[in-house]
Amino acid sequence: MMIKILIIDDNDYKIENNKMILSSIYENPEFFEFYSKNSALKFLNECKSIIDLIVLDWNFPNFDQGMPEVGMGEEILKAMQRKTINIDTIICSSDKVNLENEYQNVIGKILYNPRASLKSQYEEMLKHKQEYPNPYTVIERDSPITIGNSNTSDFNRENEPFKNEYEQKKKRQKQLSKWKRKRSSDAWWKK
Repeated sequence: MMIKILIIDDNDYKIENNKMILSSIYENPEFFEFYSKNSALKFLNECKSIIDLIVLDWNFPNFDQGMPEVGMGEEILKAMQRKTINIDTIICSSDKVNLENEYQNVIGKILYNPRASLKSQYEEMLKHKQEYPNPYTVIERDSPITIGNSNTSDFNRENEPFKNEYEQKKKRQKQLSKWKRKRSSDAWWKK
């Protein structure tokens, strides 16, 4: 049986990364992608019976070609609950997600990090769902910043030059804006 997965996210890189991970877990999954709340809900209303899993971002546009809005993922979950759409959902967001309510569809939350391998986290959540079908058991995982044998301190050391460069640039911009304000307030040339 081919699994059908709905991905609701506005970040193309993250969508492709999630597709790659889920393709390594499932054999020939079929993906449906939507970038906004309204288009995803319209699809869910029409095709809810064919979807097996939803991977849901937290912040994305309300309408197509709109700007991302905070908490659109929860709006999707609320709509699913109102319409009794019961599809297993994994929240995968770059932002820390705090759910206002318990949603029986949510089987896990992943703090997305492009530098970390998420496959084991997906596998853990999907396995946990099979072993413990209780809808209110949610696994929360913060992605460790690891690739291979590196750890967080290695990551911070690697990026120290970029951090220092960024801070120096910010300091120069601040000094330049102070100088511009002082010069415009002096207005000696206007006299």
